Amino acid sequence: MDAGLSRELSRASGPQDALHLLAAGEAGPLTTDACRQAMQACVDAGRADLARGVHAEMLRGGSREEGPQWPAADAETSAALLCMLCRAGQVKAALGALQDFGHVVPSPLDPELPLALVRTLEATQNVADAASRYEFQIVSGTVTETAVEAVAQRRGTLWASTGGRVLGARPGLASVHRLVLEDAAGRRRALRFGTTDDALPAKAGDVVSVACCPERAVLSKDRLFKAMPPNAKPGQPMLLSNQTSGKSTPLGARAAHRRRQHPQAQEVRQGLLAQHLELERRIAAILESAADTVQSCARLHHLRSKMAGLEGTYTMRLERVKASLQWLESRLEKQTELLRAAVRVLAMVEVEVELQEGSELEARSSGIEEELTRLDEIDRLQQGWWERSAAEDEVEKLLQTS
Repeated sequence: MDAGLSRELSRASGPQDALHLLAAGEAGPLTTDACRQAMQACVDAGRADLARGVHAEMLRGGSREEGPQWPAADAETSAALLCMLCRAGQVKAALGALQDFGHVVPSPLDPELPLALVRTLEATQNVADAASRYEFQIVSGTVTETAVEAVAQRRGTLWASTGGRVLGARPGLASVHRLVLEDAAGRRRALRFGTTDDALPAKAGDVVSVACCPERAVLSKDRLFKAMPPNAKPGQPMLLSNQTSGKSTPLGARAAHRRRQHPQAQEVRQGLLAQHLELERRIAAILESAADTVQSCARLHHLRSKMAGLEGTYTMRLERVKASLQWLESRLEKQTELLRAAVRVLAMVEVEVELQEGSELEARSSGIEEELTRLDEIDRLQQGWWERSAAEDEVEKLLQTS
């Protein structure tokens, strides 16, 4: 890529601006190679945010509008971006790029179980909880405003005499908060909820996903999972998952009993939902493992830079660091490949559950079984490769001595 185009890209206002700049210099459709060069130019210019934006658009598979389109991101492109960011010391941006694949939101009824994989650019989505057979609405966005509307008095005569109902707070709640979320399209939504302590679960600038009871309009539709979660009102926030901090906070009162639960669905459909639950668990584990690899890779790149600055002093150890970095980057590429495969199968399961065509569901589910078998095979091959390699021990030694 020539220097002039690199400079123009570094000044682009966003992914769409970068898309038109790149397309102007290409005779045909954009290639993934050209996109990787563009992301490298952005990272080199200190625009890790723009490189991430380009990658997120490629994960979406392009725009519905006419004109130039981003090519779909492959595993090689995703791994290349992660390595670029690690080499540049942009650990936070690299971990954020991993979240572009999706953020696993836990269930409000049991935080140990996953509820759904939420994509960063999806503002609102309705999801079926495979474990409880309730439906939830997940609202995602960036926090633009925060406010504490009421703080309950923990002690005192007034608190005791009212049973904890002070300033509108419900029993068991210490604070009532208000958040305003803004999605990628600029739409805003205000949410009001209670917490059991005075700490706000998110601050301005954080990206969050809030699992709510569906609105009345959603509950009134003829859907497979339209029963309300226990002890909840339409639109009530039940759990906040902070994508920025990685923490999840239950909101409002928690109920132990269950009510209005849908009857058991068909065996095939229930099998699909069980697969959905297992895939979400697997994706969460892959994301956690890849995040560890990103951090190790960034630390070794930093160590290599320090060693390289002391010419002749660490020649032998520098070679060991370079070899370990090559292994880590290869591992990151394989983790990305596995992650993309799992996300693809998860999307297939979601489509089949949504279609709800019983006569054809069993035939189509066999195709998903084949995809799951391929995914298991990829997983087994990668696990075997990691176990046979002695590089992991070498990485641990280098990190412990750095």
